[in-house]
Order: sequence, then structure tokens, then C-alpha cells
Amino acid sequence: MIRIYKKIFLSVLFFNAAMLHSQNIAVVGDFENTPVRVDSVAMLVKSWNPDLIVLTGDIFDATAGSTIDTMVGKYYSDYIFPYNGVFGSTATVNKFYSCIGNHVLNGNGLTQFLDYFTYPGNERYYKVEIGNVSFYIINSNPSEIDGVADTSVQGLWLKNELSMADSNWNIVVFHHPPYTSGAHPSLTYMRWPFGAWGADVVINGHNHQYERLSAEGITYFVNGTGGAALYSTYTQIPESQFIYTECWGAQLVQPYADSIVFSFYNIRDSLIDRYVIHKNPLSIENHIKVFSDILQNHIEIGFSGINPGNIYNVEVYDIQGRLIKSKQNIKPENNKLSVSISDLISGIYFIKVFDKATHNSAKFIVSR
Repeated sequence: MIRIYKKIFLSVLFFNAAMLHSQNIAVVGDFENTPVRVDSVAMLVKSWNPDLIVLTGDIFDATAGSTIDTMVGKYYSDYIFPYNGVFGSTATVNKFYSCIGNHVLNGNGLTQFLDYFTYPGNERYYKVEIGNVSFYIINSNPSEIDGVADTSVQGLWLKNELSMADSNWNIVVFHHPPYTSGAHPSLTYMRWPFGAWGADVVINGHNHQYERLSAEGITYFVNGTGGAALYSTYTQIPESQFIYTECWGAQLVQPYADSIVFSFYNIRDSLIDRYVIHKNPLSIENHIKVFSDILQNHIEIGFSGINPGNIYNVEVYDIQGRLIKSKQNIKPENNKLSVSISDLISGIYFIKVFDKATHNSAKFIVSR
């Protein structure tokens, strides 16, 4: 078994003041019946001053000798509204939204869950919006009365909601991962056509580890390191891009107008994985033009209506909107800028040029 230690996927993108995000969103899950490090994860989450906390399920187990308030309210009461527990709260709006995990179904857990929280719709599956992000919280437990097939009542609800979505980013959250390398195998019945319906990302729990995967054209995360005993056994599946089993932690999600950043930190506040998704297509402006040399080793960017002295960054994206390379602190010469493309394979690309006031983009083609 190959063990992966603190491998960090870092985009070369560095953010500037003009691109600041408007929210900090925490994603965490799986405390349930073995609360080993729930307090430490909660401290990490609170250090981000989150505008929203999204839970991937299994936040308590009614058969483990505790109530939902002692397992959830004890750590997160300041984010729950209305709150009727014993730990006190400063919340005036609800910032705590969870899907239903399998441990919540034990004993009278589901009754406690539905009584404890005030969620939209039927409270088992629902939509939450914050800024330019929409979260679609659904129920992946087979006991869901509205079904767990993509053609079920619940499935058609999600398909319809995504078809009408006007958010920049649409994220689906449920407990059982359709793709995972962990001890609990992939739950194939939840392999709905999320990407085709309009979702950008799917986030799950259930396996007590962190994993990033790519399947069906979109990104999947397994995030079950919220405080329960960790799982160290796994067999990495082809869809898996990164897996971490060494320590508890949580995800910090930061949305921007044209990108969204997913950063996973462990409870030591060490950055373990960072992944950036960019929107495509990029807007095309007429203030820059791209010229390629005959060997296609370089492109030359000409400017119109832009002061080259104000340019500070250039980025190259592929046709799917993924950042390929970035060049900072550049100095155009003779009103032109040269960028190497010798490492690019054949395809369609976009170049994005940032100045102090705005950014402009242009398309170019590499043919080898």
C-alpha cells in the first residue's frame, strides 16, 4: 500500500486584492460515535470565522449514549439558529447545514436531527445559497422516502434545481461517496449525472479520510475527518487524484467570480491540499492580440488601450478553463509581451492579462 504524506496540490495562482473572495465556507463531517478530535477540528473551523459551515453527515449517533446537542451544540452552537440547546449561542442566522449520514438514522436520531435543526423545504434535502455559491444538500441513505435514484423524486428535484441555477458555483453535498478509495466502497447508486445537470463539485463523507477525485468531468471530494477515528486502509481507485489519512481536519472553500478554491487543512493548521477550479469560457476582450512565431515556441501579446506599465500578471488556461501557467512581475517591452508556449500540446488556449484596473483575454491555438 502506498502512503501519501502531505502532498500539496498548489496552483501557481496567487490572489490579489481585486480578486478577494466574499465568503469563507467550512466543510467538515463525521464526528458521530467516536469523538476523538471533534474539539480540535471545531477550533480549526472557528479560526476561519466561517460565513457558512456545511456538514457531510454523521454528526452524531443517538445510540452512543449522547444527544445531538452534546455532540454538535457543544462545539458549534454559535452557528446554529434557532438554537434551543444548553450551551448558549450568539447566532442570529443559521450558518450550519448538514446532510443526513447513516449514523444519524440509529435509534431516534433522525427525529432528533429534524427537531434540532430548522432547514429549508422538507429538511432532508434542500438548497442553501450564500453569495455566488449554491449548495444542494441531498439524502443518500437508501431509506429516503423520495428515493436515491437519479430518476426518483429527490433526483428529479435536484435535476430541476440545477437546471434553473443562476449561481456561479453549484456544489452537491451528501454522505455516501459514489467514488472513493476508502474502507467503505464506492456507492454506485449515487453516481447521478451531476456534471451533466450543471453541478461543479460533489462533496461526500462516510470514509474517515480526505480524498480528491475526478470523475464524469467534475471534481469529487471525500471529507470525513471531522473528529471520528480515522481510517488508514484504502486501495486507490483510478479516479483518485490525492488521498490523506494522517490527521483530522476540514476544508476551507473560498469562492471568487471566476474561480473557487478548496483548501484542506489538518488540525495543526498545515495546508495539505489546495485545488482551484476556474470557470470557462473566459470572456474575450479586444484590448489584446496574440501573435505566434512560426515554430510556435512563443506567443507575442500586443496591447491596445492598455498601459503596458500597469500589467502585473499573465495566466494561460486550457479549453476547459484550467490554469496551465502563470507569469508574474512582468515587464512588457516595446508595447509587447512574449510568453513561452513550447511546453503546450496541440489545442485551444486562452491567455489572460491583468493590469491594475481590469483583465483582458484572448484565444490562441497551438498546432504541433
